[in-house]
Amino acid sequence: MKLYNGVPCTHCRKLFNDSDDIVVCPDCGAPYHRACYQEAGRCELEEKHAPDFSWKPPVAQKVAAGETVTCPNCNTVNPKASSFCQMCGSRLGDAPLGERELFGGRVKLPGGSAGETAQRRVEAVDQWEINGVSAHELSAFVGSGAYYFLRQFQLLLNAPGKISWNWCAFFFGPFYFFYRKMYGYGAAILSFYLFSTAYSIPAAIPQLREMAPQLFADFPPEMLASSIVISLIFGNLVNILTAAVCALFANKLYLRKAILTVGQMRASFAERVGSRDYYSALYYKGNVNILAVVLALMITSFAISGLGYFAATLI
Repeated sequence: MKLYNGVPCTHCRKLFNDSDDIVVCPDCGAPYHRACYQEAGRCELEEKHAPDFSWKPPVAQKVAAGETVTCPNCNTVNPKASSFCQMCGSRLGDAPLGERELFGGRVKLPGGSAGETAQRRVEAVDQWEINGVSAHELSAFVGSGAYYFLRQFQLLLNAPGKISWNWCAFFFGPFYFFYRKMYGYGAAILSFYLFSTAYSIPAAIPQLREMAPQLFADFPPEMLASSIVISLIFGNLVNILTAAVCALFANKLYLRKAILTVGQMRASFAERVGSRDYYSALYYKGNVNILAVVLALMITSFAISGLGYFAATLI
């Protein structure tokens, strides 16, 4: 374990040497003595676990160049900035199978052997699929945050009503759907928010005038109108309930989109299904779209200005 020499165990903080039996957390890659991991019963960095978190080795690792990096161990497509595969934890490089480095070192996972480095987690992932779609295909499609979504998709299989809660969808609503390239849902939800707000304006202004008449005397109509519109968008009970519905069904809708997309890509690639080009195409078809979020925010800004003008005519 020369690559871990001088690196402290996450539990006992003692430095590793060549004779140590080392295991790593399958979620973040933090290294432990086997006995330390068994004693702790869990990863001590568990509260930090997130799609964008992984244990960092002392020396920065070189990342393969290109727009995407395909893991040579499990064929998962990763963002080019990734140092380790977000599916199996293998170091992204050109080493042949059997010499794979897991989070910075050739680590023997529990039950594995020196020639099966990094295989335990890959095999565990390979044991499940959804509607015939493998975890590797879902991971390639999801791209950013793949490991989080794979866990959510697994939970959906046993969840009542096949639904689960997504906080990002609750707080960001339509913009989250644009971010995940579910443009139809994003456009429909954003339109509903804006129409619901527009419908509420005529009733809200008289109520506000009755409750706080001083506001109409102290603030210009344009400023007051914009404040009313923004408060209705975020404080409207109908919109809050809509956000809750988005949170409940976002993961289910995203899984449905992933399954449909994989089916379409399989038909397009035919005999080349499973190739690197296939996984790269899935990655580009899925992943995220920040530009769509920016455009949606610009459209929302213009819509708020229009609603503000409409509200100002009623003040």
